[in-house]
Amino acid sequence: LQQHLPKIAYSQGNMEDGTKLILMEDMANGALVGHFYGPGSPLNWGKDLEALTKGKGFQVEAKEVTRLAFDFAAHLHATSWMPGEDLTTVSWLRGADWVRGQGREDWEERQSRAASMWNDCKTNGKNDSITMDPLVRDLVEASINKALPESNGWETFQSELKSTPMCLVHGDFHPGNMLLCPENRLVVVDWEMVAIASGPQELGQYVISHATPAFREEVERELVQGYYDTLCKLNQ
Repeated sequence: LQQHLPKIAYSQGNMEDGTKLILMEDMANGALVGHFYGPGSPLNWGKDLEALTKGKGFQVEAKEVTRLAFDFAAHLHATSWMPGEDLTTVSWLRGADWVRGQGREDWEERQSRAASMWNDCKTNGKNDSITMDPLVRDLVEASINKALPESNGWETFQSELKSTPMCLVHGDFHPGNMLLCPENRLVVVDWEMVAIASGPQELGQYVISHATPAFREEVERELVQGYYDTLCKLNQ
């Protein structure tokens, strides 16, 4: 895993005021991984993607970059599949309290914020030029409602935690937080959201961030199988 982290010479963080100072290697010769997915993503609109990728000497395609990311995810998740007390008792690790059955008030407050944002999205979306797929809308609606107190959201969440494998996750696993460096070295940055959560869920966040539905349909099964095979090989 070390090769996929930026080389850090010095770091300092203040938990009281949130300030941070990091002295790290120069990543200017790398290419943002999100740029390899083409103009299908709104995040890439208006950018000279050719110059930002092949212009920097990189000849790889989106499928290979995705494979590198999924392989890294498998190695990260395998280190702590079904974590023990060595991780679940780390107070600053996101999700650790929830795995121990604590932090209900915090969890419900987060779900309340999510529900409020979703309601705003539905209201404002009526005037938007982009129409949401009905199936996607219904799935989000069901997910939001499932977590509400009146639906016994916390109790359901705790039950699922006991039956769903948890592990150490990056927490914000998308192509915008990764760079491809010379010799196709994948470097993952922005670990501020590191947590104990569902490993495979990170793959979902990755592909919906920049990849088009057509690209996902073409490669997902093969690459998820590769993730699974690596995960089993590293942690049986």
